[in-house]
Amino acid sequence: MGVAGCGKSEVGLRLALRFEGAFVEADDLHSADNVVRMRQGIPLTDALRGPWLNAVCDRALSLRQYLVIISCSVLKRSYRDLLRSRLGSVRFVFLDGSPGLIAQRQQTRSSHFASSSSLESQLVTLEPPGIDAKLDPA
Repeated sequence: MGVAGCGKSEVGLRLALRFEGAFVEADDLHSADNVVRMRQGIPLTDALRGPWLNAVCDRALSLRQYLVIISCSVLKRSYRDLLRSRLGSVRFVFLDGSPGLIAQRQQTRSSHFASSSSLESQLVTLEPPGIDAKLDPA
């Protein structure tokens, strides 16, 4: 998980190959309307992301016989909670980097529909995962 350009697809694909699992590229499951919006630098709303995230879950569930690695932004906790509720046991790997590095990566790729202008809105939307651990005083 992480913003566009952080390396999710590359890392996800390598993990799937390493562990002989299935790979789901969430970007492939966006609606045509969402792709047009992202090409224009228009951030997706939660309402637009809902059907997409459910399509990601549907694809992962169809591959249940495999370890499934998903490359997906899931920038908000609520998006990650949706994946947890639909898929059960889920682990997230958060790929992070400086805004400058990620912007540089976005500028060098030509085949992706997310424009580099989306980085700022994604960084504002990002709710980095954390560990909520409570110590047992006993």
